[in-house]
Amino acid sequence: MTSYEGIKGYYDVYQVDAKVIVKVEKGKLSDIELLKHKHDKGYSGKKIINKVLQKQTLKVDTITGATGSCITILKSIEIALKNKNKD
Repeated sequence: MTSYEGIKGYYDVYQVDAKVIVKVEKGKLSDIELLKHKHDKGYSGKKIINKVLQKQTLKVDTITGATGSCITILKSIEIALKNKNKD
């Protein structure tokens, strides 16, 4: 099984951004740390990280009132996972 530690991902959209570090152990997401998160409008979607870890997929429902924030966090996780071979 493949393990990756400290994979970085960052995504920035007007008024919302997120920077994460993702840890993968034995082919499963084991930890996602939200290093930076700006959400000027709406609520923070940081609770979506727990959903991703529990379901082991990025295909999770967003949080009402924090849709933009959730999408940005999900995108930064996706970018981190794509970057795993670049570090």
